[in-house]
Amino acid sequence: YGKLLLNLNNALNALSGVPLRTMLSQKAFRLCSYHTIKEARNVLRRAKIQEKSLKLPIWMVLLFLRMPQWAFPVFMNTVYKIDPKAKLSMLQDLERKRKTEIQHLCGEIVKIGKE
Repeated sequence: YGKLLLNLNNALNALSGVPLRTMLSQKAFRLCSYHTIKEARNVLRRAKIQEKSLKLPIWMVLLFLRMPQWAFPVFMNTVYKIDPKAKLSMLQDLERKRKTEIQHLCGEIVKIGKE
């Protein structure tokens, strides 16, 4: 479920319409991502589902998302490099007028929350 938590960011990136790095460079978008992941994580915890860590543990992702604006460029240029043109798959789907996986990603959290 760790990957699912990270992939919830796809919908926000698709709505932003900009590359991931551009989106993450804006504190407001990072906070939206933070709250989305945190809420979904709470749903998983209430359902007693443990997320599996990826290369970067979810708690560290949440810390990064709340990072002060002045620290972001330093972090992105030294620790977590993202291609300035990189777009997440859901944004690419919207641009190509293809069906997105939003129902699959967000729907899974809703389903768990209802159980």
